[in-house]
Amino acid sequence: MALAAIIVYSCSKGKATTEGPTIVVPTPEETLRQQYSKSAAQWPAATWYNNIQIRELAALPENPSKDKAELVALGKALFFDPRTGNGMKTCVSCHNPDTYWIDKKTTADGIALHHRNTPSMENVWHLEGKLFHDGRAKTYREQIAEAINSPIEMGGNTTALSAKLQIIPGYLRLYEAAYSSQTMTVEGLLDAIAAYSRSISSGETAFDRFIKGDYQALNDVQLESLATCITLK
Repeated sequence: MALAAIIVYSCSKGKATTEGPTIVVPTPEETLRQQYSKSAAQWPAATWYNNIQIRELAALPENPSKDKAELVALGKALFFDPRTGNGMKTCVSCHNPDTYWIDKKTTADGIALHHRNTPSMENVWHLEGKLFHDGRAKTYREQIAEAINSPIEMGGNTTALSAKLQIIPGYLRLYEAAYSSQTMTVEGLLDAIAAYSRSISSGETAFDRFIKGDYQALNDVQLESLATCITLK
């Protein structure tokens, strides 16, 4: 099989620089459609920058969360309720399910000025710890409490949250269903929000179907883009 290689090389003022990407353009006997209509193990080999750890394309794993439905239901109520925060802001104020669990704004729309945008809640079940953009929260509970208490996010008070919700009959019923007790604790409430957060999974895309073996799920333009991405070095 003949190969044509274009090597992009740059240098500056006599100092050695990192070698740029080498683009390998195959001239195969099979068309792209034919090459990518086989199992992923038979696709053209990917090439990478040096010292990059290779992780082959694969389908997104199934959500492994096993939280009981009653706990998730309590967490969902808290996630959408402004009483979880300062009475105006909710978790969903930034993590909007109608826009893929973000707010589609350059910076988050909290109580005060933010300097970062809102990360999506989709598939956070694989992030037990290392939450927020900088990964400073070690657990879901820590991350959720910080968001609720933050004066620039939800402006709430987790210390007073259980007492505030304890007097609401609907929450007593939800809490008892989740924990077999009506004695609310802030830890129980935060864990319920965490359970709801872990239940949020992304929907299946054409790429997901392609990876799973539906080799007509991507059109020719999308297939060419995929081939370009995995053959760049």
